[in-house]
Amino acid sequence: MTALRLVRALGVLAVVLAAALALAVALGSEPLDVAAALRGVHPDAFILASRAARTALAAIVGAALGISGAALQALVENPLADPFVLGLSGGAAIGATAAIAAGLGAMGLFGGSLVGLLALAGALAAALLVFSLGRVHGRLVPERLLLVGVVFNAFASSFILAVQSVAAPDRLQSLLSWMLGSIGYPSPAALAAGAGAVLAAAALLTWRAPWLNALCLGETEAHSLGVNPDRARATVFAACAVLVAAATSLAGVIGFAGLIVPHLVRLAFGSDHRVLVPGSALGGAAFLALADLGARLFFRAAHTEPPTGMITALVGAPLFLWLLVSRTRRSER
Repeated sequence: MTALRLVRALGVLAVVLAAALALAVALGSEPLDVAAALRGVHPDAFILASRAARTALAAIVGAALGISGAALQALVENPLADPFVLGLSGGAAIGATAAIAAGLGAMGLFGGSLVGLLALAGALAAALLVFSLGRVHGRLVPERLLLVGVVFNAFASSFILAVQSVAAPDRLQSLLSWMLGSIGYPSPAALAAGAGAVLAAAALLTWRAPWLNALCLGETEAHSLGVNPDRARATVFAACAVLVAAATSLAGVIGFAGLIVPHLVRLAFGSDHRVLVPGSALGGAAFLALADLGARLFFRAAHTEPPTGMITALVGAPLFLWLLVSRTRRSER
């Protein structure tokens, strides 16, 4: 891909993201006079500030899930790979579930409570476990990594169900909200911590996008291009672990963003990871900001706000099936 095509592709996605963020801030369950808010008139100024913080959180989490999904799909050479499949979200869910069931606080944010901190620790511990068991004679084997991740995810689901069956009734709602994924109103410290972690890991993956292109060609070709497959896989997996840990600590378990967004970006702009990786970050941020907007707008009709993860599932599942059928039909022509 030429530099001009790369700039054009990312420019288009940047415009899409800007439009999504603008809509997410301007619209919501309560009417907002933007001009009055900018003048500091109450309550419009408060509503604008709250929506901006929530939209920023959605964008950060969406970017983390989008870019990690693109990288993990290249890492294990499987288009169905995402943070769920590799067990990273399951580890975070174990940590948060244990914290909530033990009464250590309501759903927390990165750097904001024991729930968020234990979710972060769970995701990183799961990453270390899956990475360790996914190696054979010191080498990371994609097929084994995927298998270990699937098995660990099944264990995480069983653990969560067991905890829910014995948890106090007043904590079940918090558990359900966290497991379905909810975008809340973060503190500035939580937002800054999450943004810093996501930005650092995303920058590393964007810088090493050529490694992902090489891994997709096979180990022999990667070696011929001067890429060490073992080092590349370890680096990519570590960066994805940080991204998923930060995202799940901030918002709980949100599915489909890491699976759908890379496919949409790949369909629109090709499979070159130099555009796919940063493009999935931009697309993921836009996707989750719009999903959270949908959850807030739902409140107007039903007077209750569904978890953002439910919106991503309702939109993502049929969208993925459509992409799958469309791809099959194109391959048969």
